[in-house]
Amino acid sequence: MIRILIIALVLTMMPYSVSSARADRNLDYTTICAPFYLHIPSQDEPIHLSLEIANTDLSMMRGLMFREYLAPLGGMIFVFDRPQIATFWMKNTLIPLDILYVAEDGEILTIHQNARPHDLTQLSSYLPVKYGVELRGGTVAKLGIQTGDRISGFEDILNVNP
Repeated sequence: MIRILIIALVLTMMPYSVSSARADRNLDYTTICAPFYLHIPSQDEPIHLSLEIANTDLSMMRGLMFREYLAPLGGMIFVFDRPQIATFWMKNTLIPLDILYVAEDGEILTIHQNARPHDLTQLSSYLPVKYGVELRGGTVAKLGIQTGDRISGFEDILNVNP
């Protein structure tokens, strides 16, 4: 009798576990989307970026995983507690991404272009950075973004509470 109850309990829990895992993959832990401006010296006007803000442990772990689409000038900005050497990878990421590592003053220090989906290669900032920015793959080349260019608008997110 006890064995039957245990089997029944396990069978009733299985669909819940599978469905909750699927539902969890669809949750979006970043709810704030803010405008940022990319200042490229070779262009007259700054470029407007619309970036989701990842400023909690959960939103940073999730990043852009499981996304099938990213707007041409959309992306995500990761806000670290303090400047640090940061490392990203593409596990569970379905689309190619360009990764920018940005100093506290907005200067782009390191760029990784077209990171491959599902690749576990660690992509490092090499230097301490305050922000990591993920953009749709190919954006860096299309816009001519280079190290030394600047992103502004950070003052708005420094006051966002996780």
